[in-house]
Amino acid sequence: LAFVSEYLEALAAEEQWRRLPRPWLRALLESEAITLPELCVFQSAIAWLEAQPQPQRDGEACAELLGIVRYATIPADTLVDAVEPRIESLGHAG
Repeated sequence: LAFVSEYLEALAAEEQWRRLPRPWLRALLESEAITLPELCVFQSAIAWLEAQPQPQRDGEACAELLGIVRYATIPADTLVDAVEPRIESLGHAG
């Protein structure tokens, strides 16, 4: 997990990341071993979700993966500028 934590941003850009089974992805993202900023966790979850066919990108998948992110640790301006538009682009804004 230390490797994943150190290279999460690069790994999330790889095709293999997008093919990870959702339970594996969830386990990785919610691990306490991930020490990167929560924005990286969010972007990694979004990268996986955006790569999935629509049936696999349902509200349940979005809620499960995006629910892992500790939004309170992301600065407010970043939430507005970077996070909110990406959630809305998935079609599951609250």
